[in-house]
Amino acid sequence: QGQRCTVSGVIWFNLGCLVCFVGGSLLVARAKRRQQSDGWTWRVPVLGLVGLVLLGFGLLPAVWLVASIRGDSSPRSEQLTANIAYERQAVDRAVVHWASVPLDALESCIEVNASLPDAEGLIDASTATEYGRRTASDLVINVAFFYPIREYPHWSSYPTSGDPITAIGHVVVYGSLHGVESSWERYLMLDTANGTGSIGSLSSGELPSGLVAVPGRAPVVVDGVIARGPDVATNRYPRTVVGIDHDDNQLVLAVVDGKQFGYSNGLSLPAVGQLMIERGVDDALEFDGGGSATMVGQINDQQELLSRPAHTRIPGRERPVATFFGLVDNCD
Repeated sequence: QGQRCTVSGVIWFNLGCLVCFVGGSLLVARAKRRQQSDGWTWRVPVLGLVGLVLLGFGLLPAVWLVASIRGDSSPRSEQLTANIAYERQAVDRAVVHWASVPLDALESCIEVNASLPDAEGLIDASTATEYGRRTASDLVINVAFFYPIREYPHWSSYPTSGDPITAIGHVVVYGSLHGVESSWERYLMLDTANGTGSIGSLSSGELPSGLVAVPGRAPVVVDGVIARGPDVATNRYPRTVVGIDHDDNQLVLAVVDGKQFGYSNGLSLPAVGQLMIERGVDDALEFDGGGSATMVGQINDQQELLSRPAHTRIPGRERPVATFFGLVDNCD
């Protein structure tokens, strides 16, 4: 239903841009005729200015297309810190951003942080870059689904930074439980005391003091096999997926850019799962995707947008969302 609403919004937006373009062209032509027949009366600049404004709105789809094609999909590899590696990969008409972290570094080097919703799940929306600056994180990705959200029209989308929204699912930071319970019971769980990670359900009762856990939705890979349940999406879409490589004890994070023709069309969850398996991942979990899918890293003491989100279909525009997962490498 949400996808149908998004498609409907895009159609209406493009039709509105077409009407603006036609109306703006007619007004500019009318202003020119009035200038030729009546001279420079006050109506001429008014008609011309209104026409040019409408033409500007009408050209937004063309601007989006040019921006999409200009996206950088070339291979990139960067060691963000001593324990956090980043890589950009182009595969099957999509651009994937990877980050990998040795889980044993959680014991002595890596500090984990996450956004903390209140007891009712409420939290102020922010972008990944804003969260990264606030927490001085070396790597940040978006996490939980949330509501409400309104993408269109562009000039009144919701939320904007600072707006209250509700995050879906609990967040656990060093044994402290935050947020609300939901029907989505899968979590990325990191044991910072023992330097290990897993994907599963939170246990009832008292939580270990070293536990950090953030909520996801559908499993993508289970025991080295692509999940084929009813929630697995086969359409091309921007994705945020996290995985655990138990053999090498690695945390693997992936953000797939999408909705940007000529740059990246996104991937299905099975396709992301296959890429995860090729990297040795045994279990993987889907986080919030679409315009929310974002990865930010700290390079040269500056927060850099590593992925290319497309909030409201505008390439490079970050969406303010509910919760983030951040890593700080104190051994860098």
